[in-house]
Amino acid sequence: MFRNNNLKLVHRLICNSLLRIKSFKLLFFSIIPVKVIINEYSTKQSKLKLNK
Repeated sequence: MFRNNNLKLVHRLICNSLLRIKSFKLLFFSIIPVKVIINEYSTKQSKLKLNK
């Protein structure tokens, strides 16, 4: 009985950490394109200003 509870705890811990890693990866992958897009946009804006 006690061992079973321990297993459940361990399982929950592993699942939680996996979920955290997944969400972190999601954040990571969603932040990078946004930064790239912002960089692209700002360089375009500056080029436009220079051309004027």
